[in-house]
Amino acid sequence: MNLLPITRRTALSKAGAAMAIAVASPVALRSGLAANTIHKRKNIESLTVDELSAYKHAIKVVRDRGKADPNDRKGYDYWAALHDLFDESIHSGCAHFSEKFFPWHRRYLFDFEQVLQQSDPSITANVMIPYWEWTLPPKQGVHFPSAFEEAGSPLFDGRFMKNTPPPWDPNDVRSMVQEPDWSLFAGKPDPSNAFGRNPGLIEAGPHNTLHTNISRDMQSPDTAVQDPIFWSFHAGIDLCWSRWQRLHVSDTKPQPFVDSAAMLFFQDRSFTVGSTAKTADFLYEYDYNFSDDGPSATVVASASIVSPPARVTQFSIRAARDRDLILESAAQPSASAVLRLADVRVFQDRSYRLNFFLHPKDVDLSSIGADARKGYYMRTLTLWQAHHGGNVELFVRPTPTQAAHLAEGWVLTIQSEDVVKDSSGPPRAETAQATAAPQSLPATSELVRTIELQER
Repeated sequence: MNLLPITRRTALSKAGAAMAIAVASPVALRSGLAANTIHKRKNIESLTVDELSAYKHAIKVVRDRGKADPNDRKGYDYWAALHDLFDESIHSGCAHFSEKFFPWHRRYLFDFEQVLQQSDPSITANVMIPYWEWTLPPKQGVHFPSAFEEAGSPLFDGRFMKNTPPPWDPNDVRSMVQEPDWSLFAGKPDPSNAFGRNPGLIEAGPHNTLHTNISRDMQSPDTAVQDPIFWSFHAGIDLCWSRWQRLHVSDTKPQPFVDSAAMLFFQDRSFTVGSTAKTADFLYEYDYNFSDDGPSATVVASASIVSPPARVTQFSIRAARDRDLILESAAQPSASAVLRLADVRVFQDRSYRLNFFLHPKDVDLSSIGADARKGYYMRTLTLWQAHHGGNVELFVRPTPTQAAHLAEGWVLTIQSEDVVKDSSGPPRAETAQATAAPQSLPATSELVRTIELQER
């Protein structure tokens, strides 16, 4: 008898055929926990010993199930494949580069949380996915909370990057969640089941950048969930959305999806983007001090990037030197101006970063040290490798001070930086096929074809 090899594709297709589930309400799924009671997702470094032990136990149970039978819908392999295997014939794949990014991952974490709670109910019934506060250094641990660095733990991946960067600047994240334009924060809508064409601030910034710097598995969208840190990392991403909602959403100002009726499906069940708007509908909230972000639901909405701009000024190229693209503009930008980068390359086999600096014309960044360059730094955006290569657009809103410097004639330098994959150790079996090494990263002027200043 010839048997087909068990792959992530067969795990999804067989499990779906055996158990097609129609899900109407997220609350109807919540089991084990007290009905109609809001439960908290805590910082993983704030869990009690028993809470952390229960979470580790739940992860171990579902990982063991996946190892025993990749087709088990209650096993880890099945749930990893929902994210890592992008196949539109089976499911909508992990939503990226669009407004669907936050909704897809919110529902994904919630559904997996149910699997964890049901894994061994006498121990795991109250388990909630803890978030990782990746804007702060760990209280215990070298680069990450110690729960992820303990060899032998179910949360330990053992494939961490050798040059892990410092935490993401909390002030930068705070400025992102204070951004009043939902589409600038989260990305434009996308009607397809593929990758969209516009990642928002959180996705292009900390999400993509940290994914490429945490571990070898997290570096690639094909293997990201194989590292259990994924769940707590993305709970931190979902927390950013909750922080944004606290500032911009209220009973009289609902979540401003551009396309709330857009459908997402996880191969055996479908839901709308709009159904993910409230964490209360999923009976959870975050144990987090939101007060540092400012008063709730008070920030006035601004003109959106989905609307035509009032005025557009193209940047002219002052110099292009391989990794450096130096641009200038004669515009007098207002506080509502945004930078728009169009026709930005995305690759299937590599990730890269764009580092933005704003500085006087007589300052040559290549001739000053790293500490001096920090004074002119604007932002880092990372183009994470995608299942579908092509072009995307990016938006950056200058701070009022940066807009004033542009009006004074300062120039913009964009530096591209290749993200080198960690090749230590053998690849995972599902990605072991031989692939050609990527060619050198094209010059920045070839990666970013259009840049303009838009008045909103």
